[in-house]
Amino acid sequence: MITRIRAFPSSKRAILVSLALLPIWLFSARAALADSYPSIQPGLWHFHRTVEDSTKPGKPMVLDKEKCGDPLADMKAMHDKLVKMGCKFSPTSQSGNVYHFSLSCDLPQVKGTSITDLRYESPTAYEAEITFSALVSGTPTKTHEVLTAKRLGDCP
Repeated sequence: MITRIRAFPSSKRAILVSLALLPIWLFSARAALADSYPSIQPGLWHFHRTVEDSTKPGKPMVLDKEKCGDPLADMKAMHDKLVKMGCKFSPTSQSGNVYHFSLSCDLPQVKGTSITDLRYESPTAYEAEITFSALVSGTPTKTHEVLTAKRLGDCP
């Protein structure tokens, strides 16, 4: 069974899903902080995510979301918030158009690590594979996500 959600769920699971997705947002925040990273254009974006959760085997969540805005500004704000919360980032390594990095958080409700391999296609498209292992409110869990992000055009 596949669960389709137009926006992000609001529950403890949302914390897990959000932390699992943070590396994608943070990729561009890091790009804003270092000229050697590729750029991501602002505009109207479509994000398609398939998230498999070890606590719900065989029931992947499919999340589709469109958002109009400046991804770099949003990602920088999220990056800064996570740093203030105590999360730590590994240095990013690059091989061709693939960027590899990790995020580690030790928060009251979530203690975990996210590992991301992001394939940059262009300023208007990228794909990522993310593995997130954590204790969420004391429950061990692991997610595997595949994300496709494409810019649809200018904001209306």
